[in-house]
Amino acid sequence: MGLIGPSVHCSHYPNMRGRTFTPRLDKRKQMVDTAHTEGDWSNVHDLALIFIALAYGTDAELTDREIEQVTQAIERWRPEDQADAIRETVLEALAVFEHDTAGDEVVRAIDTLAQQLDPDSRERALEDAMRIAEADGLLLSSERTLIGVLAASWDLRARSEEHTSE
Repeated sequence: MGLIGPSVHCSHYPNMRGRTFTPRLDKRKQMVDTAHTEGDWSNVHDLALIFIALAYGTDAELTDREIEQVTQAIERWRPEDQADAIRETVLEALAVFEHDTAGDEVVRAIDTLAQQLDPDSRERALEDAMRIAEADGLLLSSERTLIGVLAASWDLRARSEEHTSE
Protein backbone atom coordinates (compact mmCIF):
# COMPACT_ATOMS: atom_id res chain seq x y z
CA MET A 1 0.00 0.00 0.00
CA GLY A 2 1.28 3.43 -0.86
CA LEU A 3 1.42 6.42 1.43
CA ILE A 4 -2.18 7.33 0.71
CA GLY A 5 -3.58 3.99 -0.38
CA PRO A 6 -2.96 1.03 -2.64
CA SER A 7 -1.22 1.61 -5.92
CA VAL A 8 -2.58 0.19 -9.12
CA HIS A 9 -0.58 -0.63 -12.20
CA CYS A 10 -2.85 0.29 -15.10
CA SER A 11 -1.07 -0.76 -18.28
CA HIS A 12 -4.31 -1.73 -20.01
CA TYR A 13 -5.58 1.84 -20.00
CA PRO A 14 -4.25 3.53 -23.18
CA ASN A 15 -3.07 6.74 -21.52
CA MET A 16 -1.54 4.98 -18.53
CA ARG A 17 0.58 2.16 -19.98
CA GLY A 18 3.52 1.35 -17.76
CA ARG A 19 2.51 3.79 -15.04
CA THR A 20 1.24 3.23 -11.55
CA PHE A 21 -2.04 4.94 -10.78
CA THR A 22 -2.45 6.49 -7.36
CA PRO A 23 -5.24 9.08 -7.52
CA ARG A 24 -4.41 12.49 -6.16
CA LEU A 25 -5.65 13.01 -2.63
CA ASP A 26 -7.65 16.12 -3.59
CA LYS A 27 -9.46 14.23 -6.36
CA ARG A 28 -10.39 11.41 -3.95
CA LYS A 29 -11.61 13.87 -1.36
CA GLN A 30 -13.59 15.74 -4.00
CA MET A 31 -15.24 12.50 -5.18
CA VAL A 32 -16.19 11.46 -1.65
CA ASP A 33 -17.37 14.92 -0.65
CA THR A 34 -19.34 15.82 -3.76
CA ALA A 35 -20.32 12.70 -5.69
CA HIS A 36 -23.33 11.81 -3.60
CA THR A 37 -24.63 15.34 -3.22
CA GLU A 38 -24.19 16.45 -6.83
CA GLY A 39 -25.61 13.34 -8.45
CA ASP A 40 -22.34 12.34 -10.13
CA TRP A 41 -22.29 9.03 -8.29
CA SER A 42 -24.45 6.22 -9.67
CA ASN A 43 -25.42 2.66 -8.83
CA VAL A 44 -22.77 1.57 -11.31
CA HIS A 45 -20.15 3.46 -9.28
CA ASP A 46 -21.37 1.56 -6.22
CA LEU A 47 -21.02 -1.73 -8.08
CA ALA A 48 -17.51 -0.81 -9.22
CA LEU A 49 -16.57 0.12 -5.64
CA ILE A 50 -17.81 -3.23 -4.31
CA PHE A 51 -16.07 -5.14 -7.10
CA ILE A 52 -12.81 -3.29 -6.44
CA ALA A 53 -13.04 -4.08 -2.72
CA LEU A 54 -13.54 -7.72 -3.59
CA ALA A 55 -10.61 -7.82 -6.04
CA TYR A 56 -8.32 -5.91 -3.67
CA GLY A 57 -9.15 -8.14 -0.72
CA THR A 58 -7.42 -11.18 -2.18
CA ASP A 59 -3.85 -9.94 -1.86
CA ALA A 60 -4.06 -6.23 -0.97
CA GLU A 61 -3.09 -5.37 -4.54
CA LEU A 62 -5.00 -4.59 -7.71
CA THR A 63 -3.44 -6.02 -10.83
CA ASP A 64 -4.18 -5.12 -14.43
CA ARG A 65 -6.16 -8.36 -14.72
CA GLU A 66 -8.29 -7.52 -11.69
CA ILE A 67 -9.00 -3.99 -12.91
CA GLU A 68 -9.89 -5.42 -16.31
CA GLN A 69 -12.28 -7.91 -14.66
CA VAL A 70 -13.99 -5.04 -12.83
CA THR A 71 -14.11 -2.98 -16.03
CA GLN A 72 -15.67 -5.88 -17.97
CA ALA A 73 -18.28 -6.38 -15.26
CA ILE A 74 -19.20 -2.69 -15.39
CA GLU A 75 -19.38 -2.85 -19.19
CA ARG A 76 -22.06 -5.54 -18.82
CA TRP A 77 -24.08 -3.12 -16.68
CA ARG A 78 -23.62 -0.16 -19.04
CA PRO A 79 -23.29 -1.61 -22.57
CA GLU A 80 -24.41 1.70 -24.10
CA ASP A 81 -21.49 3.63 -22.55
CA GLN A 82 -18.26 4.32 -24.40
CA ALA A 83 -15.12 2.56 -23.16
CA ASP A 84 -13.70 5.85 -21.82
CA ALA A 85 -16.81 6.44 -19.71
CA ILE A 86 -16.58 2.92 -18.28
CA ARG A 87 -12.91 3.39 -17.41
CA GLU A 88 -13.69 6.75 -15.81
CA THR A 89 -16.38 5.14 -13.65
CA VAL A 90 -13.96 2.45 -12.51
CA LEU A 91 -11.20 4.98 -11.78
CA GLU A 92 -13.62 7.20 -9.83
CA ALA A 93 -14.68 4.20 -7.74
CA LEU A 94 -11.02 3.33 -7.26
CA ALA A 95 -10.33 6.86 -6.05
CA VAL A 96 -13.07 6.52 -3.44
CA PHE A 97 -11.78 3.05 -2.49
CA GLU A 98 -8.38 4.55 -1.74
CA HIS A 99 -9.88 7.12 0.63
CA ASP A 100 -9.56 6.66 4.38
CA THR A 101 -13.29 6.01 4.64
CA ALA A 102 -13.32 3.22 2.04
CA GLY A 103 -14.85 0.68 4.43
CA ASP A 104 -17.73 3.00 5.22
CA GLU A 105 -18.21 3.77 1.53
CA VAL A 106 -18.34 0.06 0.63
CA VAL A 107 -20.95 -0.57 3.34
CA ARG A 108 -22.93 2.41 2.11
CA ALA A 109 -22.72 1.09 -1.47
CA ILE A 110 -23.99 -2.33 -0.38
CA ASP A 111 -26.90 -0.74 1.50
CA THR A 112 -27.73 1.63 -1.36
CA LEU A 113 -27.82 -1.17 -3.90
CA ALA A 114 -30.03 -3.24 -1.60
CA GLN A 115 -32.58 -0.44 -1.90
CA GLN A 116 -32.00 0.63 -5.50
CA LEU A 117 -31.69 -2.67 -7.40
CA ASP A 118 -34.54 -5.07 -8.06
CA PRO A 119 -34.02 -8.72 -6.98
CA ASP A 120 -32.92 -9.86 -10.45
CA SER A 121 -30.34 -7.07 -10.66
CA ARG A 122 -29.05 -7.86 -7.17
CA GLU A 123 -28.65 -11.49 -8.19
CA ARG A 124 -26.82 -10.45 -11.36
CA ALA A 125 -24.53 -8.20 -9.28
CA LEU A 126 -23.83 -11.07 -6.88
CA GLU A 127 -22.96 -13.32 -9.82
CA ASP A 128 -20.55 -10.66 -11.12
CA ALA A 129 -19.00 -10.40 -7.65
CA MET A 130 -18.53 -14.18 -7.56
CA ARG A 131 -16.99 -14.11 -11.04
CA ILE A 132 -14.50 -11.46 -9.92
CA ALA A 133 -13.71 -13.35 -6.72
CA GLU A 134 -13.01 -16.53 -8.67
CA ALA A 135 -10.99 -14.84 -11.43
CA ASP A 136 -7.69 -16.03 -9.98
CA GLY A 137 -8.94 -19.61 -9.61
CA LEU A 138 -9.29 -19.42 -5.82
CA LEU A 139 -12.13 -18.36 -3.58
CA LEU A 140 -10.52 -17.14 -0.37
CA SER A 141 -12.30 -16.95 2.96
CA SER A 142 -12.23 -13.13 2.86
CA GLU A 143 -13.94 -13.25 -0.53
CA ARG A 144 -16.51 -15.74 0.76
CA THR A 145 -17.18 -13.42 3.67
CA LEU A 146 -17.79 -10.38 1.48
CA ILE A 147 -19.98 -12.41 -0.88
CA GLY A 148 -21.93 -13.62 2.16
CA VAL A 149 -22.38 -10.03 3.34
CA LEU A 150 -23.61 -9.03 -0.12
CA ALA A 151 -26.02 -11.96 -0.26
CA ALA A 152 -27.39 -11.31 3.21
CA SER A 153 -27.74 -7.56 2.66
CA TRP A 154 -29.37 -8.12 -0.70
CA ASP A 155 -31.63 -10.93 0.57
CA LEU A 156 -29.93 -13.52 -1.65
CA ARG A 157 -28.43 -15.74 1.07
CA ALA A 158 -29.48 -19.09 -0.44
CA ARG A 159 -27.83 -18.21 -3.77
CA SER A 160 -24.54 -17.31 -2.10
CA GLU A 161 -24.45 -20.41 0.12
CA GLU A 162 -25.17 -22.63 -2.87
CA HIS A 163 -22.30 -21.13 -4.84
CA THR A 164 -19.64 -20.74 -2.15
CA SER A 165 -20.10 -24.26 -0.80
CA GLU A 166 -18.99 -25.79 -4.11
